[in-house]
Amino acid sequence: MFLQLVAGGHLLLFVTRQTRWFFQKPYPAKALFWAIVITQIFAACACYFGWLVPRILLWMICEVWIYNIAWMFVLNIIRILIEKAQAKK
Repeated sequence: MFLQLVAGGHLLLFVTRQTRWFFQKPYPAKALFWAIVITQIFAACACYFGWLVPRILLWMICEVWIYNIAWMFVLNIIRILIEKAQAKK
């Protein structure tokens, strides 16, 4: 649960910061990008080694990441469709 909350929340920042696809220009500021990367590495290590949270296996960490990345695309599609519908009004 901890890793899901950390990864999902941070990855959502990439989706909501612009009006197009999250992987297109303009890219996030270097400070934002690296802060998220470092936090994600720490969160994954905390889960893998059991620092302050119950230990989980590496394949579970990978599953959480795959799940969150898949939802990034879904949420980006939904956001784009909603913005297009609102623009037509």
